[in-house]
Amino acid sequence: MTEHKLLRMIEEAGFDFTPDIMNKLQKFQNLIWVEREECAKAAEAVVPRHTECGNKIAGAIRARSNHD
Repeated sequence: MTEHKLLRMIEEAGFDFTPDIMNKLQKFQNLIWVEREECAKAAEAVVPRHTECGNKIAGAIRARSNHD
């Protein structure tokens, strides 16, 4: 997730851009990445009989952290 998109989401949610918010921005972004990785691992675990499908789903989730 890019910083630009994260800032836009914060603004859309109605948060004010204070020094406190800006200082916590990177930590929040990291939490999003951790959550996405957990979702990717869950996708791999839920589809054990269809490994290719589970891997594709997990890859798509992981790609969101790199490209959006």
